Amino acid sequence: MAREFLTPTHCGLTIIKVNNDNARTIYHYTNEADSKNYTDWYPASSIKFVPAILAGKRLSEAGFDTEENIQITFHYHSGRKPITTTWQELIDKALRPSKNIQYNELVILAGHLLMNKFLIENNYDIAMNRPYIKDIWKSRTGLQPAGTADADMKFKGPKITVEDTVTGRKVDFDSARPGSYRLDVKRSTSASTLSLATFLCDFVFDKDKFNINDSIYNSIKNKMAEAKPNSDVTKQDVFTNEIIAQLDSDDWNVYHKPGYLSNEKENGTRWHYWVDVVVLESKTNPVGASYAMAIYGKEKVKTFIDKNINNKIKHQSMLNSKVFDATHLGFAEAIGILIKEGEL
Repeated sequence: MAREFLTPTHCGLTIIKVNNDNARTIYHYTNEADSKNYTDWYPASSIKFVPAILAGKRLSEAGFDTEENIQITFHYHSGRKPITTTWQELIDKALRPSKNIQYNELVILAGHLLMNKFLIENNYDIAMNRPYIKDIWKSRTGLQPAGTADADMKFKGPKITVEDTVTGRKVDFDSARPGSYRLDVKRSTSASTLSLATFLCDFVFDKDKFNINDSIYNSIKNKMAEAKPNSDVTKQDVFTNEIIAQLDSDDWNVYHKPGYLSNEKENGTRWHYWVDVVVLESKTNPVGASYAMAIYGKEKVKTFIDKNINNKIKHQSMLNSKVFDATHLGFAEAIGILIKEGEL
């Protein structure tokens, strides 16, 4: 690699190579301990694919098997009219524009207590401790007035009615029971890069582990393969696009969930984060030449401001090169080159 490799001030990366014998080779950016670390960084919206998959699991186990027919009604507190949505709308809003209310609803649809049980039993260091957009959530659920501070707020939810709009079959899920806080309990969510990469790798290559019917399984997988919305302030596919550009091949299905957090104050310093969880599935050899990875970059806000490049698109580029120009090699370029050259 002719260009100098530079990374953000803090970063982490785990890459899993899926091998022909169904074994996996794990590459740690620094070491295994860092890949298992869940205390020094924040997964932000990248974690939203986890409750989507586990909500799909619960729907499947309740007997729903046609994703386009699934209608979901959240019976919020007596001061609010029940809110009805569809499975398709729920996962679209949570996984593409990455809306936080739909993320919260996926968590209570999956069942927070049930999710914790599955994650613990399968040794995933992944935790969803508290809802996102807490004030709006309090207002919607009627837990307490929206302006009331509550550091211990959990994923309590209402009764949920799920209906197959073609057959008319209905199932009521009782009010969601909150699970215990886990891992880094000071954060709304926490995870290790190893567990995020493993979870998505398992979903793509070990479907039976989740007991999800084909229709719902494909709805999630296809949604994660769709390009994320782009605008003047964000280009969420910048990391995956750069990897593919280095590979010079169209032999890949890409499943992707990015996350972003700005101005996170930690130990007196403000940081911007960008996080990506990705599976690169080989079309020609899916269980012999595919990859799963989770990566984050964490850079001081002051670094961006000093360079006069403090905007969201540039924040995303911290995973490509530390100084955000073409003269340096960053994670995305390096990963693509190493895969192409057979080093991974």
